[in-house]
Amino acid sequence: MPWEDKDGTRNRRTVWTIVTEPFPDAHFAVFPQALVKPCVLAGTSPQACEKCGAPWERIVERDAQPEAYDAMKYDETDPRFRTKRNMGARYQEQLNANPLKTIGWRPTCDHDNVGSADCLVLDPFAGSGTVGVVALRHGRRFLGLELNADYVAMAKRRIAGPLFAQEAGA
Repeated sequence: MPWEDKDGTRNRRTVWTIVTEPFPDAHFAVFPQALVKPCVLAGTSPQACEKCGAPWERIVERDAQPEAYDAMKYDETDPRFRTKRNMGARYQEQLNANPLKTIGWRPTCDHDNVGSADCLVLDPFAGSGTVGVVALRHGRRFLGLELNADYVAMAKRRIAGPLFAQEAGA
């Protein structure tokens, strides 16, 4: 994506450039999947506790720790770091030079090795089902709520997979 740096670790900025997607059904506010994907991935973990549903937390490490922000000294030779305001940029450069790496995941609850399940994504305004499509594609479970019966039917047709397979058998 154009907002990412070479290794894909840069944070998103204020403006996101996302291309629209065509959608054949009659819905006035269909989100592009590229808009929903980073939100689903940032808001969920790939696993959750099988017993209570608590998401797992990411275990990260950094090759080298940045210098503590409070311990940084002004650098009179570099115009970028002469003021307190610009010290944040210096700290950010250190963070960018040593990005966090995910080395694993661990449970956040106290249940002993009960296994893991997929995280659940709740969309209280499911509309055409974009969040459901993205959540299922990335190994999350999905629960969508929608008042408009036409939109419910639209979302069912669009998702038409593991989410509604259980409903047919129930």
